[in-house]
Amino acid sequence: MNQQPMGAPRPAISKWLWIVLIIVILGAGGYFGWYFWKGPGKKVATTSTPTTTTTPTTTTTDQTADWKTYTNSTYNYSIKYPSNITPREVNATTVIFEPVNGNETNYIAEIIVNGVDNPSATLDQIVQARKDNRQFTDYQKLTFTERAAYEGVDAGMLSTYAIFVKSELAVYELIFNTNNKTTLSELKSGLSSTQKAMIDSFQLPEH
Repeated sequence: MNQQPMGAPRPAISKWLWIVLIIVILGAGGYFGWYFWKGPGKKVATTSTPTTTTTPTTTTTDQTADWKTYTNSTYNYSIKYPSNITPREVNATTVIFEPVNGNETNYIAEIIVNGVDNPSATLDQIVQARKDNRQFTDYQKLTFTERAAYEGVDAGMLSTYAIFVKSELAVYELIFNTNNKTTLSELKSGLSSTQKAMIDSFQLPEH
C-alpha cells in the first residue's frame, strides 16, 4: 500500500510579519498624530498687526510773520519790512526803506508813486518815458500782484532793480538796491532774501 507523503508544515514567519507590520503602522500613526496635534507640526494661529506709517509733515516758515507793515492810505498800497529796517517818507509820493541808523546810500528799497498828475497815463507810456530819458534799461514784462508789470534796471546814481506796476490810482515804482550791476539778471541775482520777501509782500487793492 502506497503511503501519501505528509504535507510540510507552513512556516510561522508570516504570522509574525503581520504582527510586526501592524505594530509599525500603529506606531507611525501615533507618532504623526502626536506630531501634528501637539508636537512641532501643530499649526499656530498668527495674528497680523497692522503697520502704521507716519508721514512727516513739512512746516513752511513765513519769513514775514513778525514783520511790520507800511501802509500808504493815500495811494492805497502796503509792504512788509523787518524790524531792522525803518521807512522814511521823503515826500508825499516817495518812501525809502533803510537800515536802522543807516543812510540813503545803503538803502534797502524805495517806492515812488508816478503819474499822479496824469492818472490817465498808461503803464507803457510811463515806462517809455523813462526809457527815452535813459532812466530805465534792460527791461521786460512780467505779472506782478496779478497785474501786467515791467522789471528792469533803474539807471540812477546807482544801478538798481526796479519794478513798475499800475493800479487805478497811479503807477508804482519799486526800487531795490542790490549789487550796482548793469544788467537785469545780475541785479536780480543780487537780491537778498529780505528784499525778495518784501517784493512778495507788496499789496495793491484788488482790481
